[in-house]
Amino acid sequence: MAKEIAHGKMHGCRLTILYGSVKSDDIVLKDELDQICAECPDVKVVHVLSDDPDWPGEHGFITREIIEKYGEARFREIESDVLRELCRKSGVIIATGGGAVLREENRIAMRSCGRVLFIDRPPEKLTTDGRPLSSTPEKLAALYEKRLPIYRATADITVKVPLWTREAEENLFASCAKPLA
Repeated sequence: MAKEIAHGKMHGCRLTILYGSVKSDDIVLKDELDQICAECPDVKVVHVLSDDPDWPGEHGFITREIIEKYGEARFREIESDVLRELCRKSGVIIATGGGAVLREENRIAMRSCGRVLFIDRPPEKLTTDGRPLSSTPEKLAALYEKRLPIYRATADITVKVPLWTREAEENLFASCAKPLA
């Protein structure tokens, strides 16, 4: 979508991508996105890193603090409010945490504003750092198994990504470009 806007194929569209990562090394397609932003003022990427003290841009990873302070129920309420607000905008890509699909209202909101992609990564390949609800590999695997049917039922497109590689990135974006049946 960003390339389409940058190359003038989506006249009048503006896109802001809020891209959350743990560290700068985790940012997938950073160079490509930065190049698109440099070429087109209608596309903006805001990188928000949760665990990179040397990062000069935005910082944030409030999940742990909110959960510790208010509990998961309050966090899920805030998550739903933010998701509803983002779904009112056009031309946005919304990346959610794995628990966002647990609420039916969130699934409805996500479906109402576009395609829902499930990036299916094996739990053993994911980090448990900064995950209050899945702080061990065992907890992460259990959450994944419990939520997997919901992820699959919610998604328009499922992309299996065992490792982040250039090929995985290309497959992901190719999946996004296909029309829905």
